[in-house]
Amino acid sequence: ITFSTESDWGISGPCENIMNIWKYCEEAEIARDHCEPEQHIAEYQIGFEDKYTFYFPEVAQEKLENGIYSGDNEAVRDILKILEEENFKNRRLSRNSVIKLNAKVTNFLMGFESQDVGISDSVMELNQLILDTEKFSGYLYFTLLKKICNELCNKVKKEKGIQRNKLIEDIQNYIKDNYQDANLGLATISIKFGISEGYVSTLFKEQTEINFTEYVEAIRLKQASVLLKESNSTIEEIAALV
Repeated sequence: ITFSTESDWGISGPCENIMNIWKYCEEAEIARDHCEPEQHIAEYQIGFEDKYTFYFPEVAQEKLENGIYSGDNEAVRDILKILEEENFKNRRLSRNSVIKLNAKVTNFLMGFESQDVGISDSVMELNQLILDTEKFSGYLYFTLLKKICNELCNKVKKEKGIQRNKLIEDIQNYIKDNYQDANLGLATISIKFGISEGYVSTLFKEQTEINFTEYVEAIRLKQASVLLKESNSTIEEIAALV
């Protein structure tokens, strides 16, 4: 039995940043949808899309949200650059479309209200800019939006820094209380604090500038030196104690 099949291929624009591969996959899908019965390969063109409809797809919203929650200013900047170019360079948005874009953006930002009590004021700034028809421009709008998102990223990084400092302090205290345990190691800490061994190792090196094993050995040697000076125990006994 012989079967025949046909396939359509969509080609995106050149991928300049692998972190934005989602955008080029989207372009390839749009191009594929414009293949013809006699033409099974299509290259993406902005003309394939509605130039009068704002651009803020769910995948961009998800990437932007993940970038903010991870405190990744660079990733956030790249996504906002794409949104700015798509909405105010590649498209000709009507006043109504700009208002709809702003509604989606401000609704997105309000999702961070629990993390940032001042986000409502930032949303008001965006709304005020939209209302000022004489001064409004896509450049000014995204300049303000970038500022807001960068501030959110910085707050996330600050909070994560506080959490990391608290975690490493708790781990150090645990080591000081349990340094005599011969089985004390990355696996023990990983189980005790519910984090991976790799994260323990990386965090420890990042916060203390020495690795986990060196830190534990330093605690044991320090205690051993105290016992050597202040007790009548033999070296073998002290080694067993620490």
